[in-house]
Amino acid sequence: MTCARRARAAEGFSCGQKLTARARTAWPRLAAVHVRHCGQFAHVDGELAAGESIKLMRLHYGGSVTTWGFALCLATPGG
Repeated sequence: MTCARRARAAEGFSCGQKLTARARTAWPRLAAVHVRHCGQFAHVDGELAAGESIKLMRLHYGGSVTTWGFALCLATPGG
């Protein structure tokens, strides 16, 4: 694994940790937050207490752990 790839993996892990910590205080109805990485994107899903998974947002990695683009997922079925 190259240094750049290792750094991106660490920053992705940090992103997941920050979202999980934020979910505890801001989104108490979420039982868990799941982050999947695909290239420079992080897809964030929330898991409700009943086990239902909902798409929350997509983040675009901007080169550092503090720089991310942001897109909300629509709350409509199929959105």
